[in-house]
Amino acid sequence: MGELGGKKDDLTDDTVLKSARTRCYKARDDYYHCLDSRGIELSANDPVPEVCAKQRKDFEASCKASWVKHFDATRDRELGVLRTLKSNINASEKTSVGTLAGKDQRD
Repeated sequence: MGELGGKKDDLTDDTVLKSARTRCYKARDDYYHCLDSRGIELSANDPVPEVCAKQRKDFEASCKASWVKHFDATRDRELGVLRTLKSNINASEKTSVGTLAGKDQRD
C-alpha cells in the first residue's frame, strides 16, 4: 500500500482517512448525545432504545467494529466512574455534619 506508480493509494490517502475518522466521530457523538439528552445510561450489552436506534445504526455504519467496541467500552468506564462519584457524594452528604461552606469562621 502507499505509493503505487508514484501516486498515493486511495485507501491510505490522508484526506480519505481523515474524512472517515471525522464521519465516525460525528456519528459517535450524535449517538451518545441522543442518549445523554434523554438521561439514558446503558452498557454496551444493553439493547439500544428505539429513540436512538437511527443514531446507533449510523454510528455502526460509520465506524469500524473495533472502534465501536472501543468507544462503547470507554463510555461504560466513564459512566461507571460518574456513578461511583455520585454515589460517594450522596453518601457524604448524608453523613456530613455541615456544608462545605460551613459557618463563618470569623465568629
